[in-house]
Amino acid sequence: MKHYFFLIMLVAVFLMQPVRSQENRERPQNFEKFDAMRIAFITERLELTSAEAEKFWPVYNEYQKQKQGLREEMHMLHKKFMENDSILSDKESEEILSKHLELLKKENSIDVQYNEKFRAVLSARKVMKLYMAEMHFKSFLLHQIRGNERREQRENIPLP
Repeated sequence: MKHYFFLIMLVAVFLMQPVRSQENRERPQNFEKFDAMRIAFITERLELTSAEAEKFWPVYNEYQKQKQGLREEMHMLHKKFMENDSILSDKESEEILSKHLELLKKENSIDVQYNEKFRAVLSARKVMKLYMAEMHFKSFLLHQIRGNERREQRENIPLP
């Protein structure tokens, strides 16, 4: 019951924050909110004991750090392609595509490696719940983002 109350309060605090334009967002503060929400969401879904949480969170944070590094590399690669699409040679496009596939393989390798680490500290059931919780959390965030975009659009409609 405490978990539900904590999660509801955390979501309420997040939703009450004013929506800021991309340029004005304070990156660290937003990441702290995001991380707090993710931690609460996953903790509640996995029903972690304090002993499990003590072992799990360092491994999960390490996992997220590695995945974030790959996401940043992938973002830069995609940005390079999009900004230079019209002037890239076929050879350069092929190199970017190869790098893209290499990053996907790395991501898969990290997933397999950390699945083993998760299994060392959690049961198979809880590891599967982790994967489901991550998927549900992403859906939740997308829903929130879409809702905020719709509100911004309604607020920016000029009145007659």
